[in-house]
Amino acid sequence: MELSKRNNGLQTGRWLGSSHKIMQILGEGAYAVVMKCHNFRLNKLEASSICLSFELLDIDLGRYVSGRSRTRCLTVAEVRPILHQVTTALFHLKSLGIIHCDVKPENILCVDRRQQPLQVKLADFGLARVAYNFNPVLVGRNYNEAIDMWSLGATAAGLVLGSPLYLVKNEYDALRAIIKTQGQLSDQLLDQGSLTEYYFVKNANSSQKWTLQTREVHERQTGCRPVQKLITLNKMLHLDPKERVEPLQALLHGFFTEDTPSGPDPSTPLGKD
Repeated sequence: MELSKRNNGLQTGRWLGSSHKIMQILGEGAYAVVMKCHNFRLNKLEASSICLSFELLDIDLGRYVSGRSRTRCLTVAEVRPILHQVTTALFHLKSLGIIHCDVKPENILCVDRRQQPLQVKLADFGLARVAYNFNPVLVGRNYNEAIDMWSLGATAAGLVLGSPLYLVKNEYDALRAIIKTQGQLSDQLLDQGSLTEYYFVKNANSSQKWTLQTREVHERQTGCRPVQKLITLNKMLHLDPKERVEPLQALLHGFFTEDTPSGPDPSTPLGKD
């Protein structure tokens, strides 16, 4: 049975157990109701679902940036510590064999937008969406944790630019934008893609084996209508996953080591500051 505020009697002012009091209903998903609770035993606010109690975090990075009064983008100096913290999280995730698959501004949460606006945490381990997805997924190729570095690079670029690096609504437009900014995908990568022929034309007599279809050909075949200072982004957005920078390599890049950013040390266990 789907959980809901109504059939569970959840409302502001109700006590959960002997220590938690509901202060506000934050949201309701398919599997849980999330509430802002006051833990009277520890005398602090927490975000609680039906059976689990979590640290209360602030708004996501996308809402934080869009809500800024003067400029709806971040400076390189502001992006640096954010990028360092998320890269550190990806470093630990890789060591555990975990792929996040959904790194984007909406899943990077500010700890406290007023007191600590540049301290963030990675949340919501779900499925990737097109705007921050990488080409192996788009052409049906197997992927690994390198897709998270791509998504983080696209996220960081979008924070500096003030809009998504690839402002697209479908897979074809995503591939077209990637090729326009990053260059042609390698024949080896495309040969391994199960969906390559839906997007590319195979050339019989050419040094370049695959060429992106025109939009008209793609629509007819499938029926579907479809930052220079951040040097490390070039490595995050490398088209070949084997050549893409890994989290630890990124953390050792001069972009971070020139000025030590605020945020967790890569040697710190995941989830601890």
